[in-house]
Amino acid sequence: MNKYSDIRGMEWLHPSLASGEIVSIGVLVEDFLKPMSPEEVVAKRQQVNEMITSMTPQPDPKLLAKVDIAEYSAPGLKEEASAPKVNLVAVSPKKRSSKKLPVLFSVHGGALFFMKADQMVFQYISLALELDCVIISPDYRCAPENQYPAAVNDVHAALLWVVDNAKMLGIDPSRIVAEGASSGGHLAAALTHRLKERGGPNLCAQVLEFPCLDDRMAVPSSNIFLENGWIPSMEQGMWRAWLGDKYVRADTPPDAVPGHAKDFHGLPPAIIHSAENDHGRDDAISYASRLLQAGVYCDLHIWGGAYHAFNLAANDTELARRCNDLLNMQMKDALSGKLVRK
Repeated sequence: MNKYSDIRGMEWLHPSLASGEIVSIGVLVEDFLKPMSPEEVVAKRQQVNEMITSMTPQPDPKLLAKVDIAEYSAPGLKEEASAPKVNLVAVSPKKRSSKKLPVLFSVHGGALFFMKADQMVFQYISLALELDCVIISPDYRCAPENQYPAAVNDVHAALLWVVDNAKMLGIDPSRIVAEGASSGGHLAAALTHRLKERGGPNLCAQVLEFPCLDDRMAVPSSNIFLENGWIPSMEQGMWRAWLGDKYVRADTPPDAVPGHAKDFHGLPPAIIHSAENDHGRDDAISYASRLLQAGVYCDLHIWGGAYHAFNLAANDTELARRCNDLLNMQMKDALSGKLVRK
């Protein structure tokens, strides 16, 4: 008997998704939840990353010619002894509308186990041109061998480097938007709480796409089991790997798990997307509600008949196009800096 109480089949999907196959990272995540030596973890991550790279579309040569792509290395967070350097990828339009462009500080997903920033470049190229911005994406140390606070320290260190090097990068440090999907959304939200706690730098917005926000998974949507999808046991395993002995503890800080936050005042304006069949749906709704109650601008969208990160996994469908078009318009608003309430 299946242990999940809310089992959903294809009849739960939007018509434009129902005829396709659900593409999930679940199969990739499952291997990381098995007991493995550190050497086996590194080998498995390399194998998965190579597989993802082989499946990643090549950039359109015409678009590629319109951008500059650069790689940088930032020092690790000084508060962490022996913190390693953090690698970043930056994509910027060659024809700039301004000497100082806004920044989409994009944190990649991968369930905190795998993926690298350069695997997202094919998406960043068209997005940088459409949004007229510089997209900067940091790599970060992955679980399970690197637990909290490693990844958030790396993302934090990368952001500090971006601000310190604003002139060289040709960016406006007052218009930086933190963005991420799935576990990337978790780290982007965690970063906002870290910055609030430590006093900046200030972000002008946060864009959280299908974010993983709470390790307790105690809301009704936590029980959703969508056939072949990203299932609850995989997310629980991700949280355990990331948090270690901090898993489901009442004193877990919000820069580890944003859903544990008690004070939402002063956080940056938020754009949040989730889906009806995403077991993070109700945590996203609760998170948005607490932002709104604290007087923080928040634009929440729940996609009916959709599933976790469908806009990436099924990006050739009509519903995914609608989602990505809306996200792009919202990110333009966010990058303008005008969503901040003075």
